[in-house]
Amino acid sequence: MHVMNAVLIRLGFGTVLGLLAGTAAYADAEWDKTIEAAKKEGNLVVYMATTNPSVRRIGEAFEAHYGIRTLVQFMRPAELREKLRTEQAAGRGVADVVLTGGTFKSTDPQLLRKHAALPNASKIKPPSKDDGTYIPTHFGLFGILMNTDLVKPEDEPKSWKDLLDPKWKGKMLSDDPRTQGAGNGTFWVLHEALGLDYIKAMGQQGITYTREPSIAERRVAQGEYPLYLAFVVGGIARLGGLPVKAIVPVEGAPYNDGIAVLTAAGQNVNAGNLFLDFILNDRSQDIMLEEGQVSVTGRPADALPAGSKFMATAKLLNNADPNKQAESLKLMGEWFK
Repeated sequence: MHVMNAVLIRLGFGTVLGLLAGTAAYADAEWDKTIEAAKKEGNLVVYMATTNPSVRRIGEAFEAHYGIRTLVQFMRPAELREKLRTEQAAGRGVADVVLTGGTFKSTDPQLLRKHAALPNASKIKPPSKDDGTYIPTHFGLFGILMNTDLVKPEDEPKSWKDLLDPKWKGKMLSDDPRTQGAGNGTFWVLHEALGLDYIKAMGQQGITYTREPSIAERRVAQGEYPLYLAFVVGGIARLGGLPVKAIVPVEGAPYNDGIAVLTAAGQNVNAGNLFLDFILNDRSQDIMLEEGQVSVTGRPADALPAGSKFMATAKLLNNADPNKQAESLKLMGEWFK
């Protein structure tokens, strides 16, 4: 009897292994069909709402690997959403993939489509997850960019509350908190952490607003402003040699979970699925790290640039809730003039 049970157990285990192998083989075959169909489409258009070079580099690597012509176009989050609506209404979809921040999840779901089963999705580490529509791509931390020629070490802001000091009035540049983007997400998190009175006080500090983050970084580096707020901390990697420093205040860094998603009106669905999977491979995630962003697949932080290694241990404050974006835009529009 014991021998018979052992045989049955072995047979059952073997059967399970066979089923698993068959399922894996089927999945591989289906993915091969996706690759073939993507190459026949031959084109891919990616809209991005980040100035970080990682997306363009990944797009170039994708094109080189698969031979699929890849166009990456930057625009502000609000502009991006409106462009998707216009394209879908006209029945002339241009974008196949959107790569932006997590607050984009408040977008009308009719503008988006669910993606296929992605082989590399199994690499995603908690707290990030694939929900079938959005895939996580990276984490971006927001802090302060400081001009080291204009700010003495003893005057360096250590806390977000230090920005309320009268000495900073009229001397701060910030990503515009009154529209979708890094500024709005950062100040919403600060509102939740430090209270409405903090936001009201910051609104009285004579902050100059910008919707051109890459230009803002240069304005600080050139000495036009001593401080730039809602700075994407990983951007310090591309400012090497300039008199600037990235600061994560003691309370921590507001952060944004980068996401990628297919558009409903996109014409190159297979190429889009292939690109989403490509973002999660080891080389793409290393590119994210090389450009000062945090990997969602657990790639080692050793790949972070020397000037960005502090990000691996930086304290995180919170991320902006996409379901509260309408409330956030209303609040910031009221207190930041």
